[in-house]
Amino acid sequence: MASAVGVDDYALSRVPSGARYSWWSVAVQRFGQISALSQFLLGATLGFGMGFWQAFLALTLGAVILEVVAVFVGVIGVREGLSTSMLARWTGFGRAGSAVIGLAIGISLIGWFGIQSAVSAQGLASLVGVLPEWGWSLVFGLLVTAIVLWVRVDGLDRVHHGAGVPHPGRLVDHQ
Repeated sequence: MASAVGVDDYALSRVPSGARYSWWSVAVQRFGQISALSQFLLGATLGFGMGFWQAFLALTLGAVILEVVAVFVGVIGVREGLSTSMLARWTGFGRAGSAVIGLAIGISLIGWFGIQSAVSAQGLASLVGVLPEWGWSLVFGLLVTAIVLWVRVDGLDRVHHGAGVPHPGRLVDHQ
């Protein structure tokens, strides 16, 4: 099913073997998420509110629980060639349940977009000045939106090729 931009991302069908990314490509994307602003914010929040070992334990347990679930869902997704939404649909949640899961993911992403825009705006207003925080938030939000639209034109190929910026492990990926 082709989208309006012309990229078939197989949202509602199995991904053919030839269109799948290698394990290493997906792993590098996941490793790159470690350098996401939300992870720094989470670490700072826990570090400020807890002692070192409490924060370390909370982060470690949370990460392990999340990754165990993500690995199992990922293994099923790879074997079946299905997206998260399609996995949810065919594992008992049905069409409405998978829509609720998609809605929850979308709301979560919008929330993090807002938080990252606000944190970036505070930093830029303090560092550069020139604009008030709301102005930097608007500039940052528009810049990120433009990047997302640019990536959307070619799908994940552009994300794959740009992954080396936050994560140097991408540099050894020769695909």
